[in-house]
Amino acid sequence: MLTRQRRGDLALILVPLALYAVNQRVKTQVPWPAAGYLLRCHFNDYLGGAAFAAYLNLILSLSRWPEKRLRRAWQFLAAGVLCGLFWECAAPRFLPDSIGDPWDVLAYVLGMLTYWAIWARRTPEGS
Repeated sequence: MLTRQRRGDLALILVPLALYAVNQRVKTQVPWPAAGYLLRCHFNDYLGGAAFAAYLNLILSLSRWPEKRLRRAWQFLAAGVLCGLFWECAAPRFLPDSIGDPWDVLAYVLGMLTYWAIWARRTPEGS
């Protein structure tokens, strides 16, 4: 059943995916150097952090442990750091086209904290 909580999580998965698709088309055409750099190098990681936070909470809400959903800022901070470290440190060791970038860890964390600011802190504990 799609509760309000699950609909919110689903929306916060789909919106970053749509923004990712738009960014893939426009990121090389942005005339402002700083904005173009952020769109090319870090924006997709930011979107990934937000979408992954929503995905984690959606999966947890469907599991036997819905009370384990992430709700506090420190949980999203920790998840963002772990996710970022994996993708930026571990993944380049076994994905030949992957390049580690420490700034992307910050992008993942900011994406996760954006999810928290938009949705998770507004969702009551029992819902």
